[in-house]
Amino acid sequence: MNIIIREAISKDMSKVLELIKELATFEKEPDAVIVTEKQLINDGFSSSPKFKCFVAEINQEIVEWLLDTLDIQHGRDQLFI
Repeated sequence: MNIIIREAISKDMSKVLELIKELATFEKEPDAVIVTEKQLINDGFSSSPKFKCFVAEINQEIVEWLLDTLDIQHGRDQLFI
């Protein structure tokens, strides 16, 4: 099994959002997810992106995501895996 990690592209955000919702359900907070696919695309792929996203693929299927954003309170990058 080969795992490929690559920088996400805007069309990946549908699957990323699906995985975010799966995590929220696992954490017993399915209603906590209020972000939309459109927001993810706008915030991650504009001329001034608010985050950088990477995805992990197995057999060309996205199975995981990682989000790198600036933690303003602490003044450093913060990873969400």
